[in-house]
Amino acid sequence: MKSQKIVDYYNFLEEEDDNYRGNAEIIDDGSEALYCILFNLLGDKRSIDELINIFDFPTPTELHYSAEGGDYSSIFPMAEEHGCELIENGALQNVTPDIIEKLEEYLPALTDRIKSQELAKNSEFLLTLIK
Repeated sequence: MKSQKIVDYYNFLEEEDDNYRGNAEIIDDGSEALYCILFNLLGDKRSIDELINIFDFPTPTELHYSAEGGDYSSIFPMAEEHGCELIENGALQNVTPDIIEKLEEYLPALTDRIKSQELAKNSEFLLTLIK
């Protein structure tokens, strides 16, 4: 399932980052927060605190381009290459249209958080979203 909302979110991150320092700090923060939510929706059994402490997430462009094309399968091998240990932590290896629709529901709150110049990849914030 293609997602213009996710594409728009990544375009927003790029614009905010360009207006900030242009060093990908905002892009990384916003993308990693979205990955944490995605992994949670996929059934990853780790806590939000554990998810935000993943050292190396897949690239922001991977999820951005997956949303453009509607095929999210490339996220899983990249997540494994980056040591995300999704399989070991019970995450499904299939992004369904239902998961994309749920993921899209979080985008306004993530966007508002970033606009307020607060970190989106923050456990307290993400816990308020994922109840």
